[in-house]
Amino acid sequence: MRRISPVLQQDGVDPDLISLLKTILAACREIAFRVGQGELAGVLGSTLSENVQGETQKKLDVIANELLKEVILETGVVKAISSEE
Repeated sequence: MRRISPVLQQDGVDPDLISLLKTILAACREIAFRVGQGELAGVLGSTLSENVQGETQKKLDVIANELLKEVILETGVVKAISSEE
């Protein structure tokens, strides 16, 4: 199995896009870690709030959304993000 960065570089993909993808992958690893920890990480169950569609939000949805927004916007490559959460 080959790493994604060298393959994308070899294919001439923009370095900013490669950096963004690596950032998203790192965030996904963190989310997976928290899911693996389950209740110990406090990611299970519902919150007391609702999303824009009126659905009760799940803790993991909110945590994953905030984490992804934070790390993606920190790259400086993405200027705006939209989410139902």
